[in-house]
Amino acid sequence: MDLELLRLVLPVLSGALSLALVVVIYMIRAELRSHIGDALKPMSDRVAVLEREHAVIANRLDNLPSQEDVHRVEVLLTALTGKVDAVERSVTRIDSEVRYVTRWMNEHGGQS
Repeated sequence: MDLELLRLVLPVLSGALSLALVVVIYMIRAELRSHIGDALKPMSDRVAVLEREHAVIANRLDNLPSQEDVHRVEVLLTALTGKVDAVERSVTRIDSEVRYVTRWMNEHGGQS
């Protein structure tokens, strides 16, 4: 009789244990998802910040001058440098002439 009772109860116990195991597994999964979600929240926030920073940088890169614009500015600066050098030479020459005239005036007492 005990054996027959065991044959009847064993499948019920096995099913109950299987059901309990499934419930425990789902509870563990839910708890893990909650903890993982909490752990990933700061990372998710940081990713959002990085995406916004990336958009700002991309916008700034889009607004940079083209290579042609940079080349034109370089050509203009080179030409301007040449003109500045020419002006410096002229100023040096004029300064030399003013010194010569000043020295001549001092030597001759301002008389012509």
